[in-house]
Amino acid sequence: MNLFPAPELTKGYLPHVDGLRAIAVLAVVLFHADVLIFKGGFVGVDVFFVISGFLITRLIYAEIERSGTFRFGHFYLRRIKRLFPALLIALLATTVVATLVLSPLHLERFGSSLAAAVLSVSNFFFLAEADYFDSATRLKPLLHTWSLSVEEQFYLVWPLTLLLLLRYMSTRWIPWLLVGAGCVSLYLNFEFANGNNSLLSTHAPWLANYLANGKGTIFYLLPFRVFEFVIGALTIWFMHAQPRRQLVSDVLLLIGLGLIGYSIFAFHEDILFPAHNALLPCLGTALVIHSGGNSRLVGLLQNPLMVWIGLISYSLYLVHWPVTVFWRYLMITGEFSMIDQISIVALSIALAYAMYRWVETPARIGKLALSAPRWVIATVAVTGFNVAIGTHMQVTEGWQWRVDNPVQVVFEGDGSDFSRQQYGGYGFPYYGAVADAEKDPEGADIVLIGDSHGRHYAEGIYRELAEPTGRSLYIASGTSCLHLPGFTRNSVGEDWHRQCPAAFSTAMNFIKSAEKPPLVIVSHAWLFQLKMADRLGEDGKPIGRRVDRETIFQGILELKAKIAPSQLVVIGNVPSTNGVDLFDVLFRPNLRELSGEDYEDFTTARIDKGDLKKNRAFNQQLRKLAEDTGAFVFVDPFDALCHEQECTNLDPERHLIYSDRAHLSHDGSRHVISRLRSSFVRLPPLV
Repeated sequence: MNLFPAPELTKGYLPHVDGLRAIAVLAVVLFHADVLIFKGGFVGVDVFFVISGFLITRLIYAEIERSGTFRFGHFYLRRIKRLFPALLIALLATTVVATLVLSPLHLERFGSSLAAAVLSVSNFFFLAEADYFDSATRLKPLLHTWSLSVEEQFYLVWPLTLLLLLRYMSTRWIPWLLVGAGCVSLYLNFEFANGNNSLLSTHAPWLANYLANGKGTIFYLLPFRVFEFVIGALTIWFMHAQPRRQLVSDVLLLIGLGLIGYSIFAFHEDILFPAHNALLPCLGTALVIHSGGNSRLVGLLQNPLMVWIGLISYSLYLVHWPVTVFWRYLMITGEFSMIDQISIVALSIALAYAMYRWVETPARIGKLALSAPRWVIATVAVTGFNVAIGTHMQVTEGWQWRVDNPVQVVFEGDGSDFSRQQYGGYGFPYYGAVADAEKDPEGADIVLIGDSHGRHYAEGIYRELAEPTGRSLYIASGTSCLHLPGFTRNSVGEDWHRQCPAAFSTAMNFIKSAEKPPLVIVSHAWLFQLKMADRLGEDGKPIGRRVDRETIFQGILELKAKIAPSQLVVIGNVPSTNGVDLFDVLFRPNLRELSGEDYEDFTTARIDKGDLKKNRAFNQQLRKLAEDTGAFVFVDPFDALCHEQECTNLDPERHLIYSDRAHLSHDGSRHVISRLRSSFVRLPPLV
């Protein structure tokens, strides 16, 4: 029995595939519009990848079988005609709007992404940006082009690969090689998922460092998506093997749609993806492609509405994300209402139809259908123009001439990378002594431990407490999890069950190796860590039990018992800006004209709203725990930053308290610690 008979090479139009495209693009659009039930709508991209693998493989295979060769120039010219005009118009329109509304900080990054998008390398660009202090992904107008780059990279390697296989190998072995390639791709997902590949760390540390964000690596890069294209490619070997009974095709179609639907409605952003989770929507897509032409239920997909949405799906994908980003950007604060969601979807569909009718279609078959040489010249020229514009935005730090001068009076800061360089922990070690170890022969006088919300006090503690008194400061804050005994974190992308205990162990070594019991200061983004925290069992594995506030409070008391007789200071949550990136907002051109808001409207935040309200309530519980047990001293940043019902976002010199939405800046760190100095200096060893 031949499991892989000769492939089906029929070149006829498959309307049910356009129906699949409609499902894919609507899932993505509604997911990005924050329609709650579509929390797994990102799998629409994976559906597209399977469709591409199927259609491109069928096209290439058919030409090779028919003529014995493959015209690369003809293939790439068709790809350019299909993809380039709509992409160009989308990039041009997005650039115009970005110039009008984005702050220099975001326009600088937009310029870099513009150059990357037109060169089809934006997946590499966005992976490089995807670290902890990356600007919010929801404010990147060209983020969606990462998937276009992955597809275009697939188009570069796949035709030659298939041609070589057909020329030098028996046809019967090709599907098995594809299966092998898919299995390798899937294996690599698990090998790189935690960002800790020992082989690369040993032989190519620079590459290991680039791929250290495991979740981002497997999400953005082609090698980890190959198995999705392979599933689509393998489908052509089964197209002619239709069941004799239509009932079987009906069932297969429903199973395929069910797998896709389950993924859309049940998946969420915190799962490991693509990896094994992507198999569900990908196999579902393959089943629908295979059975759709023979099923009596195919009307679900190839009715006029679904086919129409499928036809405009490329343009809809191109325009929906910039529309969503700019809508959110101009809102500044708040979540999308139902009116916002309806408006975003409706506007995206209207723009997509206009672009399909007046750009996509004419470019392929109408007045804009240029000759091959002119297409090449136009492609090179427009690519060069976009790269030049994007590069100029980047090197000039986001065209700061667009910003009114009064904004420069309000704040001082490095606009090219404010959130990183102005962060309160910038320039301080993640693990180790702040001063030269030779000057600290007796070890630590002060040990600061925690996540990034512990390290953002490094500037203030060092400048206000340690340096003036000649005390040594050690920091242990390089891992984003609770630095408490027996805690870990349950989320994908890092080997947390190894890193979290190791980070806590390092902190304990600093404490225990000091000649005199040091002052231990612990701070976290307590509520953020609470969402992902877990406890480790005696075997070193996570228990898998939900961590609540009482568990964290018990962990704090366990920490105090382990560090005795050292004094323990616990710092509560900072108020935060309630989700506003102040440096970005206050440097936007024409802020009042675009949003109706004035700059002064953002210099304070209400204490009874949003994140401030939640953070204050948690701090009050910590304060009560400290008073009831007497085990530690509680320090509340609200006492330094808030008065009555308002919290300030500026220090007395009108410098930003925060470097982003929640992390203290250098100025904010010093301001908070100086205002709360009495909570520290009355404790040994600083008396």
